[in-house]
Amino acid sequence: MSKKKVNYAEEKRKEVLALIEKELPQLSGKSITKMLSRIAHQRYGRKIKLSLNESLLLSLLKHKRYNSHTVYRWFLLQYAPEDIQVMLEEGKISLKDAAKESTIRRQERRMEIGIKIIDEIRAIVKDM
Repeated sequence: MSKKKVNYAEEKRKEVLALIEKELPQLSGKSITKMLSRIAHQRYGRKIKLSLNESLLLSLLKHKRYNSHTVYRWFLLQYAPEDIQVMLEEGKISLKDAAKESTIRRQERRMEIGIKIIDEIRAIVKDM
């Protein structure tokens, strides 16, 4: 995958954001990514009841012939770690693999934080 592919994903994300800003101005920022997550998961069989804004966003994406899961991946790439973005630019991994690796890293960070919190709690209880 070349820089063109990464730039393509970034440009498509910006294009979708501009469309949302124009058609659904009440939506903004991270809430759009969360909505796209719910829409994408609902599309692939999870029984999720969509809110009014999520339904409006879904109908807008369908009307413009966007695949909700693909759009969700474009939005996730903005949160990917730098090294993953570099690998993506160099063509070493695909968009799908970049999204998976980013999710794995996020989960690992959360687990590390959880372990640190537990260790601190043990230290506090031990000192009592």
